[in-house]
Amino acid sequence: AAMAFYALGVKPLITELSSSVNPSACKQIWYADDSTAAGKLIEIKKWWDFLCVKGPQYGYFPKPSKTVLIVKEDCLQVANQIFKDSGIQVTSKGERHLGAVLGTEDFRRRYVEDKVAKWVKDVE
Repeated sequence: AAMAFYALGVKPLITELSSSVNPSACKQIWYADDSTAAGKLIEIKKWWDFLCVKGPQYGYFPKPSKTVLIVKEDCLQVANQIFKDSGIQVTSKGERHLGAVLGTEDFRRRYVEDKVAKWVKDVE
């Protein structure tokens, strides 16, 4: 029941965030208390800034130190410039996200290899 109440409580924030950006240039995804945005860098930055201002009003406290922006290699320099003072880590390699992994093929392969090696070690 707690999760249902949390979802009801955060819904107004999600609605406000949706109206703060161009919906065709920035999509947001929520899973429990994890929020994610994808789209054009400028719109994602607007979304992030709005989330940082409005989130606490709804009991949602974004943590830049736990936030990673994954971009294509050719967007890395621009992304670093746009998000330079945000505290967000920007990478073109990849990162784990909600139990899955997003990023380059090499990053995903190494991630899976490391997971399998750990499982093998645990079984032995």
